[in-house]
Amino acid sequence: VVRDASGAAVPGARVSVALGERQEITRSNDAGEYSFPGLAAGNWRVQIQKPGFALLELTGLAVAENAATKFDAVLYVGK
Repeated sequence: VVRDASGAAVPGARVSVALGERQEITRSNDAGEYSFPGLAAGNWRVQIQKPGFALLELTGLAVAENAATKFDAVLYVGK
């Protein structure tokens, strides 16, 4: 789920994940939810962006084989 600092959902945020050359992109829905079914195991890089907010970037999000991984993000107002 993508939320802002007040805890409100952030719809329409661009969420991308990358592992080596593989990259997938989606957008959060009206509830701020997003998913990437079927990601390979590994340490993924995550970027979440939405106009008006600072870019959120995380490296090394561990995804295990055949296991669900949850990452809730908080976006802060950008410049």
